[in-house]
Amino acid sequence: MKKIIEKSFKISNDKILSDLLKKSFGDAWSDEFLTYYAYLIYLDTKPKQVIYSIVSSSEFTKVIQPSFVEELEMLNHSDFYQLLLLVSTYPHFHDISKVASNSLKNENLHLDKLFKETNGWMVYNYQLEKLFMMVIQNNEEKAKEFRRNINKKDNSKTSELCKTKILGTTLKEVISMRMKLGIVYTPNYDGAYKLYQYLNE
Repeated sequence: MKKIIEKSFKISNDKILSDLLKKSFGDAWSDEFLTYYAYLIYLDTKPKQVIYSIVSSSEFTKVIQPSFVEELEMLNHSDFYQLLLLVSTYPHFHDISKVASNSLKNENLHLDKLFKETNGWMVYNYQLEKLFMMVIQNNEEKAKEFRRNINKKDNSKTSELCKTKILGTTLKEVISMRMKLGIVYTPNYDGAYKLYQYLNE
């Protein structure tokens, strides 16, 4: 795993990594980022490949611990879903790396299946949206709106819906018990696929 590089830097100070970062952001890139700092995990291959990146107006004063490689060493490298979970949630992966021990009041096979690939935790956007549609018979756009409001912690737009009963409890209770990271994430399929290929080539 010596080609997996984890680095923090001021974006304007490193043209090679800056160009790599810009390419990985695509249409989401803003030239304002050139005054920012980046935390980048990439494969030092030919060509270099971004696995994970974040940008911030504040400097990253130290390498995040535990490091990405340390977390990666604990995983089965042939398990794509565990790699996906790591690259999608790092640096908060350690909080959900173990199987959820807190169970719902009533076990439910649908929920077990929905959260299985994320160790029993609600982590991805689509999981929250599917949960919403299971409980409230509504369309996909309403589910996405609900998810956005949950991520923004906009209680004024979610409090009534969260009172909806499910499995002997409420939607709010399921979310509070299973959404340990506080928000849901978009799965980083691109980064996970690159990492999977590198580790299993």
